[in-house]
Amino acid sequence: MASNQNRTFHPAFWGIVLILAAVVLILDGVGVGFGLGITPWRILAGVLLAAWLVYEIVKLNFTDVFFPLAFLFIAFKEPIATAFGREDGLISSWVVLLAALLLTIGFKEIFKRKPVVSVNGQEYTVPHDQSGGKIGRQTLYFDAADLSRAVVSKNLGYVEVFINNREAYTGGGTITVTENLGMLDIHIPADWDVVTQASENLGRVNIPPRNISGSRSVTLVITENLGQINVIFD
Repeated sequence: MASNQNRTFHPAFWGIVLILAAVVLILDGVGVGFGLGITPWRILAGVLLAAWLVYEIVKLNFTDVFFPLAFLFIAFKEPIATAFGREDGLISSWVVLLAALLLTIGFKEIFKRKPVVSVNGQEYTVPHDQSGGKIGRQTLYFDAADLSRAVVSKNLGYVEVFINNREAYTGGGTITVTENLGMLDIHIPADWDVVTQASENLGRVNIPPRNISGSRSVTLVITENLGQINVIFD
């Protein structure tokens, strides 16, 4: 069965999102209003949040739809209150965010499963202790003796990756980064080369230029990167 990781976005999707955002900024610049307190900036937020929601739905990440829905509601809470004649306002934004958090955690516990990624045409189940997927700082360690299943997925914060047992590396290894929305630092031995294979990369990938050729190489496979990936040779 195909995994949800294989459902990719055509670059045109993100192009349309950016074009709509530009149109909203132009409308704001010329002073266009839409009534009920719906400002161009609210529409801009709505476009970006709706894109986030569509992204999660298309990827079949149904347990991750509650936060984009919550932020959408918060962005348009005042116009909604005006439309329903609730001058006293609606529910507190903090209550909405807390409810989104509880719903996300609850549904993830019910439908908990290990993520699956495709690497070089083969599907691998990612161990939870090596998959990222948390907000905040994390440190991951991969064994150089088996880099075929080294995967970092769904990074929302800051992740630092180190490679242990370097002397056991024989070459041909792969480190896969998928759905990166945060900052990722990957520490690579100074005598290795890095080869990249990237698709749907809208973020930044920084690999320091070098004048030497490494004795061994590792392939960095990047899919759906919206954040920043830094390769550090040490």
